[in-house]
Formats: sequence, C-alpha cells, structure tokens
Amino acid sequence: MNPPSDPPAWRELLGREHLGAVIVLAGGVLVGAINIYLAASLLPTAVADLGGASFYAWNMTVYLVAMVIATTLTGRLLSRWGNVGAYVLGFATFTAGSLACALSPAMAVLLVSRGVQGLGAGLLSGLGFAVIRAALPARLWTRGAALISAMYGVGNFAGPALGGLFAQFGAWRPAFEEMLAGPNPADLVEAIALPVPTLVICELLGVPYADRAFFQRVAGALVMDEGDPAQAMAASEELNVYLDALVEAKNAEPGDDVLSRLAVEQYRSGAMTRREISTMGQLLLVAGHDTTANMIALGTAALLAHPAQLAAVRDGDPGLVAGAVEELLRYLSITHTEARRVAREDLEIGGRLIRKGEGIIVVKSIANRDPSAFTAPDALDVHRRARHHVAFGYGAHQYLGQPLARVELQVVYGTLYRRVPTLALAVPLEHLTFKHHAVFYGVSELPVTW
Repeated sequence: MNPPSDPPAWRELLGREHLGAVIVLAGGVLVGAINIYLAASLLPTAVADLGGASFYAWNMTVYLVAMVIATTLTGRLLSRWGNVGAYVLGFATFTAGSLACALSPAMAVLLVSRGVQGLGAGLLSGLGFAVIRAALPARLWTRGAALISAMYGVGNFAGPALGGLFAQFGAWRPAFEEMLAGPNPADLVEAIALPVPTLVICELLGVPYADRAFFQRVAGALVMDEGDPAQAMAASEELNVYLDALVEAKNAEPGDDVLSRLAVEQYRSGAMTRREISTMGQLLLVAGHDTTANMIALGTAALLAHPAQLAAVRDGDPGLVAGAVEELLRYLSITHTEARRVAREDLEIGGRLIRKGEGIIVVKSIANRDPSAFTAPDALDVHRRARHHVAFGYGAHQYLGQPLARVELQVVYGTLYRRVPTLALAVPLEHLTFKHHAVFYGVSELPVTW
C-alpha cells in the first residue's frame, strides 16, 4: 500500500485560518461597497419629494431591522453549520438581496429585497468579527480592528445613517428655507455649502454641531497652503485637545457614532490611545467637511457659468446627477495636495525618462485633463463618462471618504437646482474670490440670487 501523499499546496492554504479571515474581510469590503453604491444610487431620486423621502426611510428601516435579527442568529449558525456554512449562507443571502434590489420592478419588491440583503449583511458582520478575531494574531487584531469595524460599519451604519439623515430632510430643509427666507442675494457658501457637509460629518463622528464655528476656524488654519507653520501646529493641537475631551466623554457615555465606537472598541482595550483616536478624528472632521463644502460651492459656480450643463442636471433624468458629480470632480480637481513619490526603478512616461531614485510630483488636475483619457478635456460635459478620473487619487492611496463625498454631492446637486430653479450668480464669475493658496481649491464666497 502506498503511503498517503501530502495534501496539495492549495489544500493546505485553504485550511489555514488566516485565509478564512482574509475571505471574510473581503466579504466585508463587498458588503460596504454594495450598500454604499445602493445608497448613492437611490438617494438622488428618493429625496426628490416627500413621498420618495418617506419611502427611503422605510427602506433603511427594513434593512437595519433585518440586519440586527441576522446578527443575533450568527452564534447559532456557527455552532450548527460551522464557519464555512454560515459564511456561504450569509454571502449568498446578501448577494441575492443585492441583485434583487438592482432588478426590482416595484417599490414593494425593493423593500423585500432590502430585507433579504440586511439578513445577509447581518450574518456576514457577526461572522466576520468572530472568525477574524479568532484567526488573526493579537498584534494584528488590535491594530486591525478599527479597519475591520470600518469595513462593516461603513456599509451597515454610515449608509443607513445617511439615508435617514437625507431622506427625512433633516439636514436640508432648514438650510434651504433659511436661505430662501433671508436676504437676496445670499452667500451660498455660508447658506448651504458649508452647513450641509458639516452637519453630516458631525452626525457620523458624533461631534456636536453646535461647536462648528470652533472647528471650522481651526480647519481654516490647517488647510492654508502658505500659512504660518507655527499657527497650523497650534491649531492642530487645539483641535486635538478638544477631541481628546470628546473621546473621554464618548467613553463614559457612548452614542451611535464613529468616535463612540472607537472609544469603546479601541480606547478601552488599549488598542489605540486617546491621542491616536483624536488625530484620526481630526483628519476625518477637517477633510470630511471642507472638501465637500468647496466642491458644492465651486461645482455650483461651474454649472451656473455653463447654463446648458446646469439645465441638463436640473431638468433632465435624475440618474444623470451621479455622472455629473464625476464630471465636476474631474473638471475641477479641487485637492491641491499633490502626491510626492520616488521612482523605485527606471521608467518612461510620455517619452521622458525618469531614473531610479528621482523624485516625482503627480499632479491630479493635469491627469484629469489628459486628452488621451478624456475627449475635449477642457470642456465641462455632464453627459461624459468620467468615473475613471483621479480626483480622489489612485490605487492604495485613494481618498478614504470618497463614498460619503459622492453621496453628499449627488444629493445637493440633485436637490438644490430643482428646489431653486432660478438660481443664478449675483456677480460675474471673474469677480469671485478663489482660494488659490489653500490645500482645497474653492471660492471664499458665492453670491447667488433667485
């Protein structure tokens, strides 16, 4: 009798717990990505009127309830079917629900599909934490837990939270109504562009919106490209001290927000220090509102300066809004913190030899006007397929908050011009003051009339 042969290498690999952790983590990425995509595609049409807004709120409620139910059943499924069986069931359920959402012919079918999707997401979430924590070494788990939380949390928390926030018009009505009831002309930056993303990022992070004047002032010092370094360091420390105190408060009385989750899951366990959480919070808070605020104002100025493009967004198919956001991101390229890289080997770009060890500055705005990638790149065309732009970066260094930014911009562009169809610039475009010396390009104010 021949002795048993060693198992093939691929079987040994599949038997490793680490691979199971990687597969589950990949499932978490898919859950978050699909859920954000559905949120982003549903939002512009759902908030078109109160009926649509009410439906979207129900949509998210069904999803959350189903997810909670499924999460509570994860332990029983693990004991009965094991990791693989539970994972296959969760992945299949979520995939089936997602496909049904995309193909739903009626609202009732869509609600049922979201319930099925929520069941699958709940199973994957509960299983994900159980498998990954058991499989990964402690040193990797403690540092990776925040990332894992984000993978599952962005899809299962941020998407529904945004849906409830936008669908019920809680973030929009006061800003719009106050602007329309106030002086005409008005500054769109102060009336809409700055308050809306500020409210959203405060809601997600758990930062009191009442403190917005403070952190907007501090953010102003942090994003100046030619500012005083000492002043910027002082502003950063001032914001960190504020967030340190907020993390302590969240640790004592957690809420349903990102800082609370980090305080409970990371700070209490010692996986992250309070200052590490504060520094992360500073980045999310500053970049999470200032970039979008500039895009709202600058994008509106660009559309008002191109009446035909504005008419297409305002009066055309609501589905056009998502494409218009991508085109405006390409056309404007507001982030002026260009990537600095060092060539690891000799390479040739555009007929120019770059030798190993030489420095490279990658300018996104030039890439977004590349005629080999975009026909007539200097023209604004909201009908263009521009999703392959690099406004959010490329590869491993893409902007973390791009799903959130896309949702916000789609909702603002899809709502503002329909709500105020006579919106127009109150001054000539060339009289606007542009932020030439800021990290994020924009306008200091945008006088509009209607």
